[in-house]
Amino acid sequence: MAAETEASLLSEKCKKFGLLGAGLIPDPMMTLRLAEVQQNSPIPEVKEAPKPAAEAAATSAPTATGPPQALAPSTAAAASSSKAPVVKGPESVEVNGHTITREKLLEVVAELCKTQGIIQQHVCTMARKISKEAKKTKKKVKMSFMEAYKKVEEQDWPKDPLEQYGLTESSLQQVLSQYEQDEEVMEGAQKLLHPEAKGDAARVAGITVTKVVDIHKFMVTEMNNIVREFRAISGEERRKLKSKACEYAAELLVSVAVEQNLGVRCEDVEQAVIKWEEQLSQSAEFAQFTEQLANMMQHLIAATNPLPMDKEQFLKLLQTLGGCTQKAKTFTKSLLEEYRSKTSTIDQCYQKFTDFLEESNKSAGEAEGFPEVGQVEMLVLFDEFGSDPEVKKLWEESGCGFPGGTGPMGGAGGGVAGALPGPAGAAAGGMGRGLPALGNGGMGATNSEEQKVVVSKNKKPLKAAEVVDMQEYLVDEMRRICEALAASAKPGKPMSGEVAMQMVQAFAIGAVEKKFNITPNDFVAASMTHAAAAQRSERLMRASERQHEAMMQLARACGEGGLDAE
Repeated sequence: MAAETEASLLSEKCKKFGLLGAGLIPDPMMTLRLAEVQQNSPIPEVKEAPKPAAEAAATSAPTATGPPQALAPSTAAAASSSKAPVVKGPESVEVNGHTITREKLLEVVAELCKTQGIIQQHVCTMARKISKEAKKTKKKVKMSFMEAYKKVEEQDWPKDPLEQYGLTESSLQQVLSQYEQDEEVMEGAQKLLHPEAKGDAARVAGITVTKVVDIHKFMVTEMNNIVREFRAISGEERRKLKSKACEYAAELLVSVAVEQNLGVRCEDVEQAVIKWEEQLSQSAEFAQFTEQLANMMQHLIAATNPLPMDKEQFLKLLQTLGGCTQKAKTFTKSLLEEYRSKTSTIDQCYQKFTDFLEESNKSAGEAEGFPEVGQVEMLVLFDEFGSDPEVKKLWEESGCGFPGGTGPMGGAGGGVAGALPGPAGAAAGGMGRGLPALGNGGMGATNSEEQKVVVSKNKKPLKAAEVVDMQEYLVDEMRRICEALAASAKPGKPMSGEVAMQMVQAFAIGAVEKKFNITPNDFVAASMTHAAAAQRSERLMRASERQHEAMMQLARACGEGGLDAE
């Protein structure tokens, strides 16, 4: 697949958060990936005209500190970029029967940036006011979601510019995809992806890398409480709420909680993420927390939208997915045996795995009558219809309860590893730079009620030490498979990073299932029960670190052309 661009990252951000209000509960990994995109963007080669003799002499004259100096790489890049010819996209594009000119697009993007900054500032100001009042009374504010929602609705904040221009987030994404080479348009997209941080440098100086990770861990806990409260509202009442107001209300609640409990302002958190971007990009735990935040915000927004299908359609979809899951389990088990018995090499297994996924996706695409839904929409549908015993039974059989469970491999191990709490879930969820976060970064580890994991009847309870042993074995298996895949990567024969990681997780969970005679459901349930023990295990932590290094090795293979980053 094509490499990431500012346009593709913006499209992903729209799907996760919407365009406005994404500055306070952001996906900081998006910031890091944007920096990587900009770093990897090729600089157009510009042939300069010969300089006049006097100018050339002045340029090469010795400096006071030594002989003639070449431009530093960054300076040379800036000079080259500044002299590059301006690349423009088409004068206009058609989308949904409407013509959008380039000038209008620039106007829309500029207005979105302006509105995003205003709303971010309003939410920060409101959070500061609430926190100050609480400090005076020496009592922490305990605000419900609906109270925060009403406060937001009372504000005279700017309206969504897209409505004024007759656009939707989806149509804007389509338009931007036509301007990926347009420097001026992409500059605006960068500002939407990465709003200007407004933190205070003096305050940020006291925020370490460890504290940034701890803050995001705290934010996950708070956001989980918000989502739990939100889900308690009836589906009929939720769908009467405005998605943007829900988004702002959640941001307000988290911002107030962070300031009251940790003494850190929300705008300083984003500034600290930028400051420590390189170190944070290496943290599997940080990747896990940010992915959890993104997924929970997605759930919040999706739950206000009309249901994508009725109960009858949902039942049919679950039946279809259940069949796919069983087929995937059988296939993975057979393929894993081929690899372990050395009947097939790792690259041959990868090709067979790819072929199977393509065939499964093709079959799913040919199924009629099912609107396109993702993991978040599936969870919303289960919230609505999950009290029905038949729905619950089919849900369990389909494997949809695991993060990433809606895909062909979701219930066959592709999402199970990322569902584990603690170091193992972080290792599975945080794939490192250049690789997607399969398993949704362990989203279900925090939102255990969303997984609906069912434990086998009459199953003997496992001890904490047994569960830690299983998790360590899982992590080591993932490391070994990552290393084997990275070693098999060949220039000119790219592999999909996403498919590779699905195979890594599916193989690893299959190995655990065989060695310990335990089902994936029971493994995840036992891991949740003994999550505290896993968090304290230094042995498991070290194994997770080794596994993360192996994933980084796979990521480097991706960057060198052996793998194709999704």
